[in-house]
Amino acid sequence: MQIVNKSVAAYLAKTEIFGELEVSDLLNIAELFHEESLPANANIIVQNDLASDMHILIDGQAEIVKYEENTTREHHISIIKEGDVLGELALLDDEKRSATARTLVPSKILSASIAQLRSAIDQNVQISSVVYHYLAKTLSSRLRHTNTEAVIALENHLKESQLRVITARYLVETIFVILLYVFSMQIVTALAKVAPNTTYVTVPILVLSGVICFYILKQCELPFNNFGFTVHGAKKVSIQAVIYTLPVLALILLIKLFAIKFIPAFAHEPLFNPSVDIHHPGYENLRQFVVIAIIYMAFIPLQEAICRGALQGALQYFLTGPWKNVVAILLASLVFSLTHIALSNVLAAVTFPLSLFWGWMFLRQKNLVGVSVSHILVGLFSINLMGVHIFFS
Repeated sequence: MQIVNKSVAAYLAKTEIFGELEVSDLLNIAELFHEESLPANANIIVQNDLASDMHILIDGQAEIVKYEENTTREHHISIIKEGDVLGELALLDDEKRSATARTLVPSKILSASIAQLRSAIDQNVQISSVVYHYLAKTLSSRLRHTNTEAVIALENHLKESQLRVITARYLVETIFVILLYVFSMQIVTALAKVAPNTTYVTVPILVLSGVICFYILKQCELPFNNFGFTVHGAKKVSIQAVIYTLPVLALILLIKLFAIKFIPAFAHEPLFNPSVDIHHPGYENLRQFVVIAIIYMAFIPLQEAICRGALQGALQYFLTGPWKNVVAILLASLVFSLTHIALSNVLAAVTFPLSLFWGWMFLRQKNLVGVSVSHILVGLFSINLMGVHIFFS
């Protein structure tokens, strides 16, 4: 037994709490400790349990985590290494454990009863002086650390609040611009009934809306790349966008095939119905097709910048909670669909799931290049190649 005590005393001598004790006192304290072997992910102490033992980690590694009240959400506090003491503040009071300590790997600990340690400490002036001096230093150090963390937390909270105020103002202004755009498109729809071509009206409206949103974004003083306005990694996200979009194109193809086969109104509609007649001698309307395609490819990024970057990006900053990104995608997609309602109610409904897809892609890539490439592919394939605009007429 004396050999065991000497071995335990050697461990105790390496700790801060008992390191300054004489050999005889270390041997007396060592008699109170016993060794335990624990597997990985085993609890050494548990938050809110009554404190009954003090522990010293002699082999392995552990961590301190703190759970939020009435939830299972945990916060990592620190890593415990060999020689560190756990639960020593219970020597001062009978409060419940303030955090949980659990092993990260198979570990060994020395454990001793709090009641027995208190009795041994109080009966020996030398031990009492060393131990309580250590506890005083520990409390002082933790108090300073807590004060520093509190100041940092308050500063971060203030910055977050200021950011949310800026973002809220920006959101209101952006939504106002989008509503004006939708109202303007309603006017264009009415104008289309009497005018042969409304492009000269729709293009300036979209450009003006984009310019205003860009100005509003600049005024909020946040980095543009926070909203996806960056070309960094453009090649990578473009390739990803093509891969992600191929199943969507296949689905569009299957939907039209289904309509032709099972809906009488579309029975005579060809599967592929390009907007340019490739069999026409001289390709007389090819130039018009190219011009329309170029305009489409030029203004899709602007549309995505407004709905995905300016709106969804801001909502992701402004909203809070575990579902904030989902809500941001849903709200931005609803607005995106609303911008198409002037053209067709069916088109507005169809664009909603597509917008959810692009919203997910934007959240994943944090870049407007990818969603713009995908949007262009879907538009050119479905409208200009397959002629699915017949569904909306």
